[in-house]
Amino acid sequence: MQEADHPPLMPQRAFDYYLDERDASRLYQKAVSIRNCLENLFRTVLVHLMDPEDGGAVRTTNLYRRIDLLKNFFPQDVIDSLHGIRELGNDGAHEANHKKLSNERIRTGLCDLGLVCEWTILTYFKKHGLRSKAWVATLFSTLPPVYRVRILKQLVAANTLEQAHVFAQQEITREWNERRCQENVIRFSQGLPSNDQIPEETEDEAKISNFLLIIDKLAVALVKNQQFDEGFQFIHDMHEQGWMTDANAAYTFSDLQRLQANLHRFPIATTLEEARRNLQEVLPLISDEESALFTTLFSAIVLGRPEDLEAREVNGESG
Repeated sequence: MQEADHPPLMPQRAFDYYLDERDASRLYQKAVSIRNCLENLFRTVLVHLMDPEDGGAVRTTNLYRRIDLLKNFFPQDVIDSLHGIRELGNDGAHEANHKKLSNERIRTGLCDLGLVCEWTILTYFKKHGLRSKAWVATLFSTLPPVYRVRILKQLVAANTLEQAHVFAQQEITREWNERRCQENVIRFSQGLPSNDQIPEETEDEAKISNFLLIIDKLAVALVKNQQFDEGFQFIHDMHEQGWMTDANAAYTFSDLQRLQANLHRFPIATTLEEARRNLQEVLPLISDEESALFTTLFSAIVLGRPEDLEAREVNGESG
């Protein structure tokens, strides 16, 4: 799937509002449609980012206050973009401000609006990583790869780890695995069970493991998006730049080759409707104890609110 072919990542109901802008002929109507879409995203997705005591603010306070309640989650540039969408909607709603509207402001507002849910996932991953819960990476993989590529590229670009530390941990892990394998061979010869205990990671080790997982997931997403050359080149570049050891790069390269050869065997979602079906199959497998903020956020982004799904089924829409 090419970049131009995919709609913005957002719940279907919000997307309906998003499409209203296309049907509107006047700038103020377009601005109001964009504002309505942002309001829906607050009710559906962004409400889950607020502290429980602030959750009711979605219904009782103005949009300015609701955006400010997200300052503990989003970086300032995202907050500024959300306020930009809000101000655009305000100008569309007040006749005296219609002269402030322009096609450029509409394009910027529409572009930012289409990225709100991607910013939400990206910010979560920056704060908590892909390994915060066992199911996080699995849920994320239900998205069409074109969305995963966009988000994962930004995660790689946001890396602040030192290259030498990332490289060294891979060597330490390889040596530890070799020793463990040798020890288990000896234990087997003595009739003893294998020692499968894994030492707990330090905070720094966990950050490095998370970054290596991001590298792997991006390469896989590129191949699944049929960007084969870019996927293999990405691993080559990570190796050349010293982020991956010879052994790790060779293993990943081989893994990507097998994936490319067997790509037709994998049920890869190419549309958000397919992603919704895939997610609905995965969610029942997650126990209540394992569920967390990402499960709630991701479900809201892909599926919308339960009442929205029920309404679509009543109206005969697929979901």
